[in-house]
Amino acid sequence: MLCSRCQNEEARVGQHWCRECKTTYDRERSASRRAGKIPLKQVTVKACRDCAQVLPAKDFYRKLHYADGFNGICKQCADKRQNEYATRPRVLGPKRQKNMDFLYIRPLPSMNHLSEVERAYIAGIVDGEGHMSISLYMGHPAILLHVVNTNHAVILWLHEKLGGCEFVAHRADAKCKTRWRWEVRTLRARAILCAIQPFLIIKKRHSELIEAFYAALQEYRETRPCLIFRDSVEEPLKSILVELKALNRKGPPPS
Repeated sequence: MLCSRCQNEEARVGQHWCRECKTTYDRERSASRRAGKIPLKQVTVKACRDCAQVLPAKDFYRKLHYADGFNGICKQCADKRQNEYATRPRVLGPKRQKNMDFLYIRPLPSMNHLSEVERAYIAGIVDGEGHMSISLYMGHPAILLHVVNTNHAVILWLHEKLGGCEFVAHRADAKCKTRWRWEVRTLRARAILCAIQPFLIIKKRHSELIEAFYAALQEYRETRPCLIFRDSVEEPLKSILVELKALNRKGPPPS
C-alpha cells in the first residue's frame, strides 16, 4: 500500500504513512507546539504504556509530538529501555568484523631493517620525549605512539626509519620554539614497541602493559568473536587501561 500522504513510498506495516512522512509530520508538529500554534492537551496524570501504572505527569519525560506533551512511557521505564539498549550484545557487520580482524590476524610490520644500535637510540628518544597510550573508539582499541621534539632532524629521522607521519605540533612564538611531532598507530606502533622494548628503561612498564592488554584482548576475542569490545565490563582489560592512564598522568604521583 502506498503512503497516503506522498503517494510515492510504500507505507509502513500497519500504518498509512511512510517513515519519511511520519518523521516530517512529527517534526512539524513539535515545531508548531513550541511556537504555541497548537495548544497542548492539559493532563495531570497519565498511564504508562509499558508498566500500565497511572502516574503524575511529572513522572514522564517531555515529548512535544505527543498531544499532551509527555512521553508515552514513564521515566523509570524509559531509563530501563535505554539501559537495555546501551548494554545489549552488539554483533559486528562484515565491514566492522574486517576491521577487527585487521587488529589480530594481520601480521605486525617487520622491523628487521633496524640495527641494534638504532633500536637502542629509538628507545632513548621514546624514553625521554615519547608518549604511548591506548584509546578506545567504537569498540576498537588503538595504540598511539608519538614523539615531540624541537629538533626537526630527529623527527625526520624517525619518520624515515619507522614510517608514520610527522607534522608541526606547535608553531614558534615569543616563548617557545617550533615543536615537531612524529606519530604512529596500532600495528606499526606495536611492532616498534616490540623491537625497542629490551632497551626501554623509563617507559618499559608502558610497553609491557600494552602487550599485556593485547594478549588479554586476543583471549577475549577468541571467546566472543562477534562482539564489540567494551572497556567497562572485562578484567584485566580495565585494570591495564587504568594503570596505563595513571602512568601517563602529568604532575607528581597521587599520594
